[in-house]
Amino acid sequence: MIPFRTRQDKFPVGNVSPLWQDVRMSRLNVKLWTVALFVSASAGCTWVELKEDAVEVALVPMAKTQACKQIGTTTANSTAKLGLIKRGDVKVATEVLTLAKNSAAEMGGNAIAEMEPLSKGSQTFAVFRCPE
Repeated sequence: MIPFRTRQDKFPVGNVSPLWQDVRMSRLNVKLWTVALFVSASAGCTWVELKEDAVEVALVPMAKTQACKQIGTTTANSTAKLGLIKRGDVKVATEVLTLAKNSAAEMGGNAIAEMEPLSKGSQTFAVFRCPE
């Protein structure tokens, strides 16, 4: 005689079939991978756009600014890390430069020069108005 088997005998863990447990785990994995993919993709994206009036702002060495009038300084900041993921140095430097050019254009400048090196996503620039 074959003993009568209950649902609990077939599926002892939480009274759920192993197939359904796999489906739940795969859904969780998909969600985790989706979040991880979004974070890593965002780490590589550049979110800052160069404004139309900042296109003419030039990055010049400090030594070439003798004929220019300094009209101020600007400190540009960008996110160097997104969560635990470190963003690429080139992307961060590009964003910082773009932000500095945008700021210089708002101040009426047409040139910027680095005052200090990029450090942790931040850099200070001198803003100049140079003769055309």
